[in-house]
Amino acid sequence: MTGFNLLRKLADIGLAQVVADIMQAYQEWVHFPVQWLFGWLHLAPPPDWTIDVALLWLLIGGIVLRSAWPIRIGALRAGKWVNTSFDMWDTLLEKRWALLPFIGFCLLIWPLAAYFLVSEPYFYSTSESSFAPSSHRMDRHWTFLYDLRTVLSAQALAALASVAAWVVVNVLLKLYQ
Repeated sequence: MTGFNLLRKLADIGLAQVVADIMQAYQEWVHFPVQWLFGWLHLAPPPDWTIDVALLWLLIGGIVLRSAWPIRIGALRAGKWVNTSFDMWDTLLEKRWALLPFIGFCLLIWPLAAYFLVSEPYFYSTSESSFAPSSHRMDRHWTFLYDLRTVLSAQALAALASVAAWVVVNVLLKLYQ
């Protein structure tokens, strides 16, 4: 009990003050430059909430891009076809010239990119074919890469466990105050 009380007193940080400091820094480093840029262009600055929504949209797109990037790099390095049922997505993953469309697609149209990522498992073709294999033709030799649904489920469970542990620690701290 004494060790727990010592830990509680050492970690007693005013959460409201920390959040307020983070929000102030966020507004100084994000809102101010955007508003300055709009002022410099002689345009009416957008409301703060639109800046926040746009930033959140791009951040989620960055997460989707980060998840899709290893698939693209693997397909380019292996020089093999990725087997999905979406031809446009295959092209974005497999063609070197499609780097900018791939980045733009993942950042700006991330809900569709996220759907493509988790819609089916990924396979590499190990056959020496010069054409893209059909996703419904399994008569070729395929090497299983991974199923992103499993990876994301494991990450979500780990995040849920971390949040649950944080809630339990906070409840215990409140009980012993």
